[in-house]
Amino acid sequence: MLLELKEKLVQLDLDVLTTFITTLAIIFFGVSQDVRDKAYQLKNVLVMYLILFLLTIWVVHPISIVIIYISIFFAGGVTLLNDKENDLEKELGFLRFFFYATFAWISLVKTYIWLIVGVATYIVSISIQNFGTTLLKENQDYIITVVILLGTVFHYIRVSMDYYNFNNFKDTNKILFEPSESVEKNDLLSFVLFMEDRNLFNRRGTVFGLYDIKSSYYLNNSKPSFLSDIKLNDEPRKRFVRGYSTIEQQIFRTIALKDNSYRYFFRRKIFIENIYNVFFTRAILIRRSKSYGRKKNKQKQAYQNLISSFKLNILEYYFRVILKDPNNEEELFLIMSKNSRVTKQLYRKIYCRYIGTTEHLENLEKIRTIRNSKYNLS
Repeated sequence: MLLELKEKLVQLDLDVLTTFITTLAIIFFGVSQDVRDKAYQLKNVLVMYLILFLLTIWVVHPISIVIIYISIFFAGGVTLLNDKENDLEKELGFLRFFFYATFAWISLVKTYIWLIVGVATYIVSISIQNFGTTLLKENQDYIITVVILLGTVFHYIRVSMDYYNFNNFKDTNKILFEPSESVEKNDLLSFVLFMEDRNLFNRRGTVFGLYDIKSSYYLNNSKPSFLSDIKLNDEPRKRFVRGYSTIEQQIFRTIALKDNSYRYFFRRKIFIENIYNVFFTRAILIRRSKSYGRKKNKQKQAYQNLISSFKLNILEYYFRVILKDPNNEEELFLIMSKNSRVTKQLYRKIYCRYIGTTEHLENLEKIRTIRNSKYNLS
């Protein structure tokens, strides 16, 4: 039966194939549907495996298969471009918007599972052709069909049971820039900056990069003199070393994910902290920079200056929301100790040494300068 089906399908010409694929695209990737709806996503999964099945029949050249795989893999970007909630995302421009939408769709629908199944199907097919027995070769089509069916069921169940989802840029923007008073506790704010992400205003981007690697090595091996004898929780073999998530990454994994989504570690780390974070930052800065003039050079200048204002907003949000807006040093030490391996007593010791140092005064000056700048996101 399967062999007869294959023979009939192979007899179809390219025009029929093209028409069929186009019809699928219109039906299942149409602009009128809610792409965030779980039912739509599951329908998308079924279509991907139907296309995979057709590829095993029509396409035999490896290069052709690779090209089609890549095309379908990125087709999800076109799907998410149709999200009716897209607004701030459009500031990215077409290419950046498309790449963002592609990665977003991959994280939503787990397209990487489909790709793995496709590669597995190809490997099984080649293995049977080159090393299989006569019985395996005679039943190759059935074996490939079973592999695809198992992949379909597994992928369908994984997506149907998945709670993972994230906000569009507009909703994240409302959370991050909700009306609030500026944090005036500059000594406490500068201490948080020093302890949590001292490179915040020095790096150009919002994710841990080469600058942080060099600086982290320097700071952890040649610390400021007032920290030279500080040890983590007084354990002799553990010196004070901060983690490798920037404040921006910590904030976005808190505000961008929807309910019950934080548990998905790899997608949170890869997409939310390192892709969503970067594209959202660019989109909001592009939009705000346009309010400083119509000329491109003025917008470019505003964009560069607004980066520091954005980072200060991130720092103040971290202070107000994550650290619950402590009123004094002791409240700050208590909250920070609950969020880390460092004890309240050790935070107090570091703080007493930090106040009045060059690092303290430089951080205060950075905060004041950014607040007084005409380029402000608040």
